[in-house]
Amino acid sequence: MFFRKSKKTQWVAHINPDGSEGGRVALSAQVGENVTIGKTARVLPGAKVPDNTIIELGVFYTPDGPVKLTT
Repeated sequence: MFFRKSKKTQWVAHINPDGSEGGRVALSAQVGENVTIGKTARVLPGAKVPDNTIIELGVFYTPDGPVKLTT
Protein backbone atom coordinates (compact mmCIF):
# COMPACT_ATOMS: atom_id res chain seq x y z
CA MET A 1 0.00 0.00 0.00
CA PHE A 2 1.34 3.42 -0.95
CA PHE A 3 0.76 6.62 0.94
CA ARG A 4 1.48 10.08 -0.29
CA LYS A 5 2.25 13.04 1.84
CA SER A 6 -0.37 15.71 1.72
CA LYS A 7 -0.20 19.28 2.81
CA LYS A 8 -1.97 19.85 6.11
CA THR A 9 -4.97 22.13 5.96
CA GLN A 10 -4.74 25.28 8.02
CA TRP A 11 -7.90 26.37 9.82
CA VAL A 12 -9.17 29.52 11.51
CA ALA A 13 -12.13 30.03 13.81
CA HIS A 14 -14.95 32.00 12.18
CA ILE A 15 -16.45 34.90 14.10
CA ASN A 16 -20.20 35.09 13.47
CA PRO A 17 -22.01 38.41 12.87
CA ASP A 18 -23.28 38.38 16.48
CA GLY A 19 -19.69 38.14 17.77
CA SER A 20 -19.88 34.48 18.80
CA GLU A 21 -17.23 31.98 17.75
CA GLY A 22 -18.40 29.77 14.92
CA GLY A 23 -16.98 26.69 13.26
CA ARG A 24 -13.64 26.27 11.55
CA VAL A 25 -12.83 27.60 8.08
CA ALA A 26 -9.97 26.43 5.88
CA LEU A 27 -7.64 29.28 4.96
CA SER A 28 -8.17 28.49 1.26
CA ALA A 29 -11.97 28.82 1.56
CA GLN A 30 -13.89 32.01 0.80
CA VAL A 31 -16.62 33.17 3.18
CA GLY A 32 -18.98 35.98 2.21
CA GLU A 33 -20.29 38.76 4.41
CA ASN A 34 -22.83 38.23 7.20
CA VAL A 35 -22.28 34.45 7.30
CA THR A 36 -23.13 32.44 10.42
CA ILE A 37 -21.30 29.14 10.90
CA GLY A 38 -22.39 26.68 13.59
CA LYS A 39 -19.74 25.80 16.18
CA THR A 40 -19.31 22.20 14.92
CA ALA A 41 -19.51 23.07 11.21
CA ARG A 42 -16.50 23.13 8.88
CA VAL A 43 -15.87 25.04 5.66
CA LEU A 44 -13.50 22.89 3.64
CA PRO A 45 -10.63 23.96 1.37
CA GLY A 46 -11.79 25.54 -1.89
CA ALA A 47 -15.36 26.15 -0.71
CA LYS A 48 -17.08 29.46 -1.51
CA VAL A 49 -19.82 30.44 0.95
CA PRO A 50 -22.16 33.17 -0.37
CA ASP A 51 -23.19 36.26 1.60
CA ASN A 52 -25.92 35.87 4.25
CA THR A 53 -25.56 32.08 4.50
CA ILE A 54 -26.36 30.19 7.71
CA ILE A 55 -24.43 26.94 8.09
CA GLU A 56 -25.99 24.68 10.72
CA LEU A 57 -24.20 22.62 13.35
CA GLY A 58 -22.40 19.56 12.00
CA VAL A 59 -22.42 20.65 8.35
CA PHE A 60 -19.36 20.32 6.13
CA TYR A 61 -19.41 23.03 3.47
CA THR A 62 -17.53 21.68 0.44
CA PRO A 63 -16.65 23.24 -2.92
CA ASP A 64 -19.84 21.52 -4.18
CA GLY A 65 -22.02 22.92 -1.40
CA PRO A 66 -23.16 21.88 2.08
CA VAL A 67 -23.16 18.27 3.28
CA LYS A 68 -24.90 17.18 6.49
CA LEU A 69 -23.76 13.84 7.87
CA THR A 70 -26.45 11.81 9.58
CA THR A 71 -26.35 8.55 11.49
